[in-house]
Amino acid sequence: MKFPRLFLVNILALTLLAGCSTNPYSAPEIKAITSQASLNISKYRSWNNLKHTLPTQGFKNKQFDTRLNTMDYIFKSVEAEKYVDCGFLNLNNDAETGIGQARYNLAGGSRYQVTSDNDEQLLNVVRKTSLIARVKIFFAEGEGVKKSLIRVNIAYQIDGELRYYTVDNRLLEKELFQYKLSTRHPKQSQYTTCISRGVLEQNVFDAAL
Repeated sequence: MKFPRLFLVNILALTLLAGCSTNPYSAPEIKAITSQASLNISKYRSWNNLKHTLPTQGFKNKQFDTRLNTMDYIFKSVEAEKYVDCGFLNLNNDAETGIGQARYNLAGGSRYQVTSDNDEQLLNVVRKTSLIARVKIFFAEGEGVKKSLIRVNIAYQIDGELRYYTVDNRLLEKELFQYKLSTRHPKQSQYTTCISRGVLEQNVFDAAL
């Protein structure tokens, strides 16, 4: 018999439908992320600094376009919550809904307990996420001698998986999900908001110096 689906479309939607008196989701504050910096070094020097420093910090698959003055990198991590904030979900131990206590950032992983949508069985949930960030860096001459201007835009993609187990560790079902956002464009939907923490953007500026 196929097990009833729970939280497989959207965990927040079904949590709210379960009858919680308060919204269990705390969305992050939408705020502008610094995506541009004026540096007191030449464009040539900032270019070379990034070219040699970023690969030592986990940035891969570098591509350079000297005609367009751009660099492209890929950054990957299994700790997506360090670089993206998707707010916190608070699941309380509720005798009526059977939802176990848990609090986690939706960008990251977690383990918690829930009941099936018809309250037939207690489930252990394992949530895992990973991040891939596509980094685009633009260079220009700054105002004044030996100054450069750098702009950064990062396209973030969080890939996640939910796995549902019985209390005796039998896998019942799994579901994939994905969040997409960028430095300048947060992800905003009815149930989920995700923003860049500005960490990778600042790493780029620091590496250019």
